[in-house]
Amino acid sequence: MRIASNNGARAADILTVIPDSTADKAVRYSYGRDGVKWVSNDSVPQIYLLDAKRLASLSLLGAAPTEVDIPLGVSIPAGEKMTNDPSSIIFSLPERIAFADYRYVWLIDRQYNRYTNLLEENYEVELEPGTHNQRFALRIGGYPITNEKGQRQYVVFTHEGSLYVRGLIPGDRIDIYSPDGKLLHHAVAGDNEYVRTIGYQTGLVVKVNDQSHKVLAF
Repeated sequence: MRIASNNGARAADILTVIPDSTADKAVRYSYGRDGVKWVSNDSVPQIYLLDAKRLASLSLLGAAPTEVDIPLGVSIPAGEKMTNDPSSIIFSLPERIAFADYRYVWLIDRQYNRYTNLLEENYEVELEPGTHNQRFALRIGGYPITNEKGQRQYVVFTHEGSLYVRGLIPGDRIDIYSPDGKLLHHAVAGDNEYVRTIGYQTGLVVKVNDQSHKVLAF
């Protein structure tokens, strides 16, 4: 993974991430396998991953867990004039073929609620000088669908007697109502897709978090 300012390739930093679907889902530093990042105060923006406790900054994560958010830190120098003006920063994957086994490598910007698949496009954002250790995350593998404004979207439909809700993340709330407003079922998503058998022919209102969807059950 690469981060660069918009003033050219010389102002760039590289982070090495090796995905491992069998790895422990909590990021921990492993001696002899991972690399520690020494963040310096020079003129180059720097990028690194953080362990689960946000104590260790890593320049190499040899067994990056998939399907979970990995904290991503960014350090932006003040520049030659020591100003606090924001810099335009570009996140990218210089070697996309290294992630050929995955459909998504999501860069998550929590401040704007944006999810960018770096396998398809770069992400550019203005960042103020300083350390940004709470704002970004990296997720290798599936993630919810979002529109161009970064707003969550869900796919809700029925097929052959079952209700399907897609585009979820674990913890999303799912409430199923009858047309007259009676709560029929409540669930909490544990995966990217929720499926439930429905044994009647009527309309349904499915509320996913704060979004309501009207569907027909056949």
